Amino acid sequence: MRIAATLLLLCGWLALAHWLRALSGEQAAADDLLGRVSWIYLKHWPNITWLGAFWCLAFWGLGPLWRAMQSPRFSDRVVGAATPGALGAIRALTCGILLLMVLREDLASTALLPRSMINPLGFMELLHLLPIRFAAFLANETALWAFQRLTEVLLALGVLGLGTRAVLPAAAICYFVLGGIFRGYSFMYHGGLFPLYVLAVLTCTRCGQGWALDRVWRKARGKPVPPAQLSTAYFGWARYAVWAAIALPYMAASGSKLLQMGFDWAAADNMRWVMLRPTLELVAAGHDFDAALWMVSAPDALLVLLAVFVLALQLSFGLVLVSRRARLILPAATIGFHLGVLVLMNILFIDLILLHLMFYDWGSLRRWLAGRRGAAEKPKGKVASIPDAAPDRPVGTHRRGALAALAIMLFLASWWATQINLYPLTPVAMFTAQRGEALDAGLVSHLRAIAHYEDGSSGRAPFERWIKAMRAGRWRPAVDGIFRDAAGLAKGKQFLDAMIRVANANANEPRLSSLELQLWQWKFREDPHNPQQGVLTDRYIHLAN
Repeated sequence: MRIAATLLLLCGWLALAHWLRALSGEQAAADDLLGRVSWIYLKHWPNITWLGAFWCLAFWGLGPLWRAMQSPRFSDRVVGAATPGALGAIRALTCGILLLMVLREDLASTALLPRSMINPLGFMELLHLLPIRFAAFLANETALWAFQRLTEVLLALGVLGLGTRAVLPAAAICYFVLGGIFRGYSFMYHGGLFPLYVLAVLTCTRCGQGWALDRVWRKARGKPVPPAQLSTAYFGWARYAVWAAIALPYMAASGSKLLQMGFDWAAADNMRWVMLRPTLELVAAGHDFDAALWMVSAPDALLVLLAVFVLALQLSFGLVLVSRRARLILPAATIGFHLGVLVLMNILFIDLILLHLMFYDWGSLRRWLAGRRGAAEKPKGKVASIPDAAPDRPVGTHRRGALAALAIMLFLASWWATQINLYPLTPVAMFTAQRGEALDAGLVSHLRAIAHYEDGSSGRAPFERWIKAMRAGRWRPAVDGIFRDAAGLAKGKQFLDAMIRVANANANEPRLSSLELQLWQWKFREDPHNPQQGVLTDRYIHLAN
């Protein structure tokens, strides 16, 4: 019966998807809001069709999974109970991470960039279609500055737990828009996405009942609040849903590597390319940390072993959802992995390093330390015993919490299975797109930007200082096309014009006479000890007006 219902549901969805495609094809040519939305649908139609098909097939296998998650054994041994403070601490940590990410940015400086650079990603395309003069907002430096300050205030309130019911959804929306603006001018980078997923989950929970000023305010007004030390199934399942929002994307990162490249991703030359590409670009941008250059001549076996470790760690991270022991080992191992990425690739994922702290029960550590201190100070003689506020008892299943956690897991799994890349949702396919370049030719390409000044001096072009939004190599997509085609050359010229205009407007710095882009290529397999890290193959010089 379930198989027949699944097939009927699948056929109905496929018929609906094809009908919507035909309808969108008729509307796509129209120059109105419906026509532009139809065009977006047509662009992603195959992936959306597969997404619906995944959910139709998931209906068939949902029963056994749902029964397993509802079992008291799973709830007691895997999910566990949690206190309001445990969930509140996760909220404070998540908002604190996102606040740190926002404080490092300068949204207002994007107004100095040419509008031709904008390539709205994912759901940001819808904002560009709405009749709200979004383009005018992007060009208004004051409005962008105010929007960033608003985002920072909302995230700070989220850390404090003040007005969480309204603050968390508003903070999530603002961070989504802010991150989408930066990516629209650069590329789909993954920093800050995982904490955004967690924040989206927290907006649906009562995370303001612990570690929050909301709790203090309710107590001051005489309103009931849950006991601080009482562990309940609700808060346990809410915490489990947060873990799912982290674990599934990590599995997707490994799955995408295997889906797009297979086990060739673990080849030694591919690992050299993976480490060299960001390192060379960041070294060219002024970073001195170049440990990846040491690995060029490392034994192939060491690089393959490193790649297998990365794949195994990411793919096995889903075990945190079924094993308490895995929650002790894998988050700590992943923090070590990200520290290794910092050393070997010069990339700091500060959000992912801090995010893994929420897998640990810091309350137990605090209680253990308090117990040790109390035992050391214990007076002689008999004292009255104090009953534990959270006795060891079965947790039980919170039906809505289990359903929400299951829905989150299936949603993220479906997004990976269909490989839809619509910001802020992504299959997390990092360092997988250059298969031929990395494996066949043993070749890595990178750009170097040189500034030439009117006083005759020259040096690295500090794009990130002139327009702060272009930090961390975000300027690369704007100039990549200069050596590719006429459209890329035109886009690159506008970007370089903007950089020269901003740099020469600063009276405290020498005036630019030109900017030079150099394309370097390094055959690291044939010439691993090249002191210049490659040879200069092409250059473009852009004169100041």
